[in-house]
Amino acid sequence: MTAPQPLPSRLIGALFVERGLVSESQIRIALEIQNETGQQLGQILVERFGVSRKELASVVAEQWAKLGGSSGPEDAASWRRLGDIFVDRGFVSEDELNEALARQREAQAEFLALAEADPSNVAARNDVAIGLSKIAEMLDAEGRTAEAVRELQTATAIHLKLAAADPSNSGWKLALASDYNRLATVQAKRGDRAAAIENHTKAVEMTRELRDANPENVELSVAVALARLGRGDAYAAFGRRARGVPRETDLATAEHDYLAGTAVLEGLLQKKAIEGTDVKTLEAAREELARIRADRAGAR
Repeated sequence: MTAPQPLPSRLIGALFVERGLVSESQIRIALEIQNETGQQLGQILVERFGVSRKELASVVAEQWAKLGGSSGPEDAASWRRLGDIFVDRGFVSEDELNEALARQREAQAEFLALAEADPSNVAARNDVAIGLSKIAEMLDAEGRTAEAVRELQTATAIHLKLAAADPSNSGWKLALASDYNRLATVQAKRGDRAAAIENHTKAVEMTRELRDANPENVELSVAVALARLGRGDAYAAFGRRARGVPRETDLATAEHDYLAGTAVLEGLLQKKAIEGTDVKTLEAAREELARIRADRAGAR
């Protein structure tokens, strides 16, 4: 799977329009100013159109978290940091990126206070876990993978407790499976093979169990596919770093996972049960499967 592509400044500006922070005409003017002066778009919106730095940081934090978690690279060397993309596009400065992370931490503190005030408030505890995952995505995008792992481990522990306390709640189990998948992806980037494979396998087994209990649920079928593709990414990354028999074994396992994941998505596509992002995921998976097969052929 490949890293997300940088957003054009025009699309980034549209985020502020959607939030009601500026009008479409103001964005057009801001983009013209950016083209003429080379200023960062975020700076222009703050200095000339009344967008506060808190609002700027909030939008960056939200979009950063979304993009940071949209797909994972094969290894750290192949990953172009998302924070650098924002800077390169003339959207924000390094200081503003740090402010975005600080903004996310402020929101996280509020969630944590609610959870601590009422330990029975499962929604607040879930918000804490989600917030930790967003912070982890931002840290991972900055290349701070060790910190990202710690945040994800805490998020996973929260959902593990929620799932244990309410074993009939499939929502908590699905959230936990997603946690395992995200955690394993970062662990694989750090080269922690044992932990990455173990957690990816937990995600595969949990999503499969949920899907088998409700085979008509499209969301659960997609979750199974994503879990298989996630583990396939890890095996492919480890295989590409290895030599000899370990390389062939890992790449073969990666191909097996990718075949299974793409088969699920292909079946859903034939039923016209998926669209948009899920279809793009399938297209990317087909391309990665072809690369894995080419790597296997070259290793023989």
